[in-house]
Amino acid sequence: FFFLRSRYVVVIIIIVVVVYVGWVICWCNICWLGNSVHEHVSHSCIHALTLLHTRQYNTHPQYTIHKYITPPQNGFDPAQTMQAQKDKKKKDQPSSTTPLLTRTSQLFRRVPTLAALFGEVVTFQSLSTILSVCFVRQLKLSIPVDTDRAAFTGGFYAGINGISGVLQFFVLPLARKYLEPKNVYRGLPLLLTPFLIYTTLSQHAALWVTAAAFFSLKTLDYSFRNVVNEMVYQPLDFESRYLGKEVIGVFASRFGKSGMSLLLSFATAQFGVGLQALSQFSLAVAGMWTASSWWLGSKVMSNQEAEARVQERTEQKGK
Repeated sequence: FFFLRSRYVVVIIIIVVVVYVGWVICWCNICWLGNSVHEHVSHSCIHALTLLHTRQYNTHPQYTIHKYITPPQNGFDPAQTMQAQKDKKKKDQPSSTTPLLTRTSQLFRRVPTLAALFGEVVTFQSLSTILSVCFVRQLKLSIPVDTDRAAFTGGFYAGINGISGVLQFFVLPLARKYLEPKNVYRGLPLLLTPFLIYTTLSQHAALWVTAAAFFSLKTLDYSFRNVVNEMVYQPLDFESRYLGKEVIGVFASRFGKSGMSLLLSFATAQFGVGLQALSQFSLAVAGMWTASSWWLGSKVMSNQEAEARVQERTEQKGK
């Protein structure tokens, strides 16, 4: 039985090898045939276009081919125009050899709006991290059973996503032209501050207060704040919309979350920070976020100014 089975295995291996070799040979033939057909079709198309041009303008075919093969000798060289445009772009844009930190520093000094937005993003992400820790700790104290806590957490985040989706897809498109970015930045902290003050002053804050604060923060972030951030970038120049947005979206956001997480981990390990101290700390960070938001609100353009800037940039590109 083993002998027969080994013979079958050898036969199967031989068949597989033959099929594979045949497939490779066929593929090579197909590639060779495709290249040959491509070259033949390309030459045929070139000659057909040349003859069409000759009949249309009553010129000699040899002169026509010579005209397209040697354009510099006939007063037409698109390569020179393209090279001039590339040189102009390189001259206008900053050198790629400049360090990223130097370019970012120069950009933030030139566009103060980006510097203000950087500070707002760092403070907001720091506050979001603190409230997340407070929510998790308060939830563990109020609901000790794991299954009940998991069910509450699932419903909590489902509510955040549901309300954020309704606001973003149905409310914001209708209220878009009435929303001034500066008013949104200045109004968001005012909606969140009462919950933080209550949790700070209360010795034993209820779960619903901490959950309401974190719920409001995430809902406003997913619906209003992200949309307004995109509105801030629109009227800015090319470097601000790409380099500035990349630095703020990647570095500032990660720095706010990671920096605050490391700070809370160190404080908890060294001093044993409790829930009440975290609530007080969140109020202090909320104060910094409020100051950053008001500073950013004083730097951003109004909707009318932004539309005029975008229209002017579009007209310049058209010219």
